[in-house]
Amino acid sequence: MSIAQEIDRIYSIMADLIENLQLIFAISLLLNRAATTWLKVLNQLIYRHKKSRDSRLFLAYKN
Repeated sequence: MSIAQEIDRIYSIMADLIENLQLIFAISLLLNRAATTWLKVLNQLIYRHKKSRDSRLFLAYKN
């Protein structure tokens, strides 16, 4: 194999690796966004639960 063919092969491998890294990065961004959304939803659910529990405790104490 000539040096030029070897360099072309190496560049081709590097281009494939870069494409794969871009795909991995895009997927990780989507997963990060999904995880952030779920954490926000869970945080709201916990906040609402605590708020309703605190109001029930207050009403029970008041009576």
